[in-house]
Amino acid sequence: MWRTSSSACVYVYENDGKFLRSFGIGLLSSVSDMALTSDDRVLVLNRNSQILMYSEHGDLVSEFQLSCPASRIASHHSSEDFVVATKDEHGYLCLHIYTKEGELELVRSTENNAEGFCPKIIVTAEGHVALLSGDNPWRVFIVC
Repeated sequence: MWRTSSSACVYVYENDGKFLRSFGIGLLSSVSDMALTSDDRVLVLNRNSQILMYSEHGDLVSEFQLSCPASRIASHHSSEDFVVATKDEHGYLCLHIYTKEGELELVRSTENNAEGFCPKIIVTAEGHVALLSGDNPWRVFIVC
């Protein structure tokens, strides 16, 4: 991904480094995270807590506005749900699981006492959420 001070763009390359396409110009700004779904759709999380979903060819499929400030996003490939990490007013990390069917619908929300910056979250094949805690020392939390 490439970004300037006012906009961002997603570049797509083949495994051998050959450029395929770019997309998102004029729609993306201040991108905080990206994730890939099982059907090769690209989820882009803007810093204003907006999620833009693009097809594998770079066409805008849908847009979602989250109700809380989000910092990270990950996709669960078998269920096609996606996980959004947020911080509450007490500094606790909150994980919200959403489905991508139709309107954005909150499936489940959980609070975790992992403090510090969360630089990355992933979802395992079994659906467990793993997050990296950015405090010192670095720790990995598995949330069931």
